[in-house]
Amino acid sequence: MEPDFEGGENAFNIFDNKVGAGNDKWCCDDPTVDTPVWVAVQFKGPVQLSYFTVASGNDTPARDPVDWAIQGSNDGTTYTDIYHFKGTPAIWTDRNQVIKFTLPTNSPPYTYLRYIAYDTPDPLHQINEIEYFGLTAGGSFTLSPPTASYKGLVFSANDTTTSTVDTNSVKLMVDTLSVTPTITKTGPGTTIRYSPTNQFVLGSQHTFTIEVKDVGGANTVTNAGSFTVPGGYFPLTNLPGPGPGTNLWSVRHVWNAGTIDSLGTAITNLMNVGTAGFTGQFSDTNSPDINFGTGGIFGADRPYPSDVVSDPGWTGDNFVEFGTFLLPITQEGDYTFGVHSDDGMGLRIRGGRAISVSGAGQLDPNDPEAVVHPGTTGDSDTRAVYHLTTGTNRVEFVWYEAGGGDFGEIYWAKGAFTNDADSGADWKLIGSNLGPTPLLPLTNNLPSPAVSNGVWSVRFIFNAPTRMAPL
Repeated sequence: MEPDFEGGENAFNIFDNKVGAGNDKWCCDDPTVDTPVWVAVQFKGPVQLSYFTVASGNDTPARDPVDWAIQGSNDGTTYTDIYHFKGTPAIWTDRNQVIKFTLPTNSPPYTYLRYIAYDTPDPLHQINEIEYFGLTAGGSFTLSPPTASYKGLVFSANDTTTSTVDTNSVKLMVDTLSVTPTITKTGPGTTIRYSPTNQFVLGSQHTFTIEVKDVGGANTVTNAGSFTVPGGYFPLTNLPGPGPGTNLWSVRHVWNAGTIDSLGTAITNLMNVGTAGFTGQFSDTNSPDINFGTGGIFGADRPYPSDVVSDPGWTGDNFVEFGTFLLPITQEGDYTFGVHSDDGMGLRIRGGRAISVSGAGQLDPNDPEAVVHPGTTGDSDTRAVYHLTTGTNRVEFVWYEAGGGDFGEIYWAKGAFTNDADSGADWKLIGSNLGPTPLLPLTNNLPSPAVSNGVWSVRFIFNAPTRMAPL
């Protein structure tokens, strides 16, 4: 049952407090009713389960379990269902999605808890993370170590049958400064969340001290230490490659360097270029825009560079395309960036802030500058809304092809949009037509006939050229 952490997509990875690809998740062969897959946990003493969370895998939804259960046992052999889900589709609607399952009442006390899966649509099974919350048999309430991200810190405290957290007693210091966390309590669980005014810098190190008492003050739990803010899919520094241009994309193709089956392996290939262990080929060129292959919503697709396709190692599969561009922003506001690619992709705008995503992609949970579709797919089909301030932003766009069809394009429009066909979305390929123009002119008023008091002034426009719309 792959009982190990790391070293592969092993079973114990569901308890590593990480959500992502590769060693962050558990992926294994297809379960059946006769040969289910499972992971059991033994506690020091009996626990009563109150609620739990399960995170979906990063890869295809067809690997999500559609028949699975959380079970309890006191001998490690005979298990009883505490919660059982059976149905299609699976309960998750997104990749790396964490869903909380709250039981109607606390479970009976069990020394063992087990996750077990009996069926998935795909020949493989995957989940990313499981967390259990409940009551222990007695003693002081428990307090978890902090979970850190660029957004802040999160602690979890859990009542026991004899010790209840006093939410008014929490004292927290970060980097030797006293701070005020937000505290929420649901059943026996208390969440202590600190969100700094200025978000933590990825990769930065900090210290913390926390003190929490229970009601009546009989028990005090303290914890102190340091934490490092994790990075996302992209490295903390700029991706290595040709320097970006202001009117042309700098584009690097990497191929014949092994299997490219995720954003993680694509970025690893880019990072390995020029190192002693790199065994593939790469080519640097310039392009007015990123609109390669045969797909997406824009026509006039660009061919791959001749020195790429003429190389004997080029097969059209397992390659990475990486583009950088210096994007000038003259008006602060929200801008939507659209991507179509086969397979996945990663978009990072240095200095930008991704605020929402629609389509198949997702916000990088550990990087406010990045939006990703980290697995393989026929079309990453993503619209990402960024808030950008005036100035010049470095755009880093990675897309990759594992096998089958291949294409990649990136485009944008001023404003916040959900779909390619949204009214007002004046899409332009980034680079070929720098735009996008504001949705309304920056002058105070639109040009119009003279305005009369109490009467509409109306102007009709006809026989004018049609603006380019997505194909």
